[in-house]
Amino acid sequence: MPDSYPVVLVGAGPGDPGLLTVAGRHAIENAEVVLYDRLVGDDILALIPDAAERMDVGKRKGDHPVPQDRINQLILEQARSGKRVVRLKGGDPYLFGRGAEELDLLVENGIPFRIVSGVTSAIAAPASVGIPVTHRDHASSVHIVTGHGKDGSAPDIPFDALAGLHGTLVFLMGLSSIEHIANGLVAAGLDADTPAALVENGTLPWRRRLDGSLGTIATVATQEKVTAPAILVVGDVCRLASRYDPTEAAPLRGRRVLVVSSETTASRLATRLGDLGASVRSLAAIEMTPRPLPNAPFDHLRRFNWVVLTSRFASGLFLDELRRGRIDTRSLAGIRFAVVGAVTARPLADVGIYPDLQADDPSASGLAAALRDRVRKNDRVLLFRASVGDRSIDETLQQRGIDFVAVDAYDTTPRTDQWHGIADELAAGGFDAVTFTSASSVAAFADTVPVADLPEDAFQTFCIGAMTADAAKAAGLRPQTPQSANIDAMASLIRERLENA
Repeated sequence: MPDSYPVVLVGAGPGDPGLLTVAGRHAIENAEVVLYDRLVGDDILALIPDAAERMDVGKRKGDHPVPQDRINQLILEQARSGKRVVRLKGGDPYLFGRGAEELDLLVENGIPFRIVSGVTSAIAAPASVGIPVTHRDHASSVHIVTGHGKDGSAPDIPFDALAGLHGTLVFLMGLSSIEHIANGLVAAGLDADTPAALVENGTLPWRRRLDGSLGTIATVATQEKVTAPAILVVGDVCRLASRYDPTEAAPLRGRRVLVVSSETTASRLATRLGDLGASVRSLAAIEMTPRPLPNAPFDHLRRFNWVVLTSRFASGLFLDELRRGRIDTRSLAGIRFAVVGAVTARPLADVGIYPDLQADDPSASGLAAALRDRVRKNDRVLLFRASVGDRSIDETLQQRGIDFVAVDAYDTTPRTDQWHGIADELAAGGFDAVTFTSASSVAAFADTVPVADLPEDAFQTFCIGAMTADAAKAAGLRPQTPQSANIDAMASLIRERLENA
């Protein structure tokens, strides 16, 4: 059921989608408008209904495209319009998240709201790299401090008080002030040899822990080119990191993998590789944008014997259209569903629809091959797909003489805003492997990276499915493909090859 409050402030947690609360997921999936911050990950944004309006109001250092006052006003305006509004914030809304400030206008105007707390990075990020913020033998208290002053100024930190606490100190948003923080604590009486650690991208597959002391940690940050989001942990518990770091003995520790994708399968692969100890960087190759959908197929759904969905995005749009038209899922009885793979099936399962056919090879060509043996001559098929892309399913249905309606449900456009410097990193041997989960992700890579100019042995290439591998070969790469086109087999192959490299 949708949330009964018109506005819900949701803490998205520290980045790992597995650490999003059940209440947070429920609010997001039932939202009609979502205003989200920069540090909310793609996996969590993927939960937003495709029909919902998205507003990126995230701030970056020195760049506030939507001022805080305007964010507050937008929340009020959207609530007054009668829509279900989710304000989606990284971490916890009340921990240095300005959540309370964003409620002031709602309180003044009598708009009901509720708060969904989020897991804070102050605890989860250190834990993800082996640092327990408290330990009976090392620290009986933990103190969370903002390292970011108002309007970007130097933070006003009570160093004398903190130095006398004998507990763990966790500084959030303090990367640009790390030297100021370290020097301030030493001047207040802490030993320069006090253990310290930086945690970059904590809880994510590409997280890093950089060890040092108060006397060295600023230099470490500079030398290792640490970037936000990163937190600083100070205290004796930092000595325990090697003991409790879950990746310390992992088989792919020290290996760097670039995951290039156009679907949420990438996040699953990144997570699997991260669990194996690899440092993973994910790049979204394309962006999917919904198109206006025709009413006719949904007015006469009972005329179809099959609904064929070619991506998670297509599944989401199909379900959104059912909701918009108030079409009861009971009316789908007797209609069979075919999907590309497990990721495409997941949104359907969330509403109690379980596909009758799922391709072993998670690609359009794989599903076309599976449909060839299942669809009968007198069947009618509704096909939901991208406006541009593989037309294997269309061709198969045409060859069989099957009556079908193809709906161009969404557009795909290259997304290379995150790709700055990737070609140079690849040429310098910055990655041990590059993985692709779709032919479109290969195309975006080839359009952005001069493959012909890269050293032949710069990295190993891995692809899911024959079509993706064919695209990689055409781009001048030498792909390796698992025998089974699924995430588990892909991760196992990468582990095998990188361990033996």
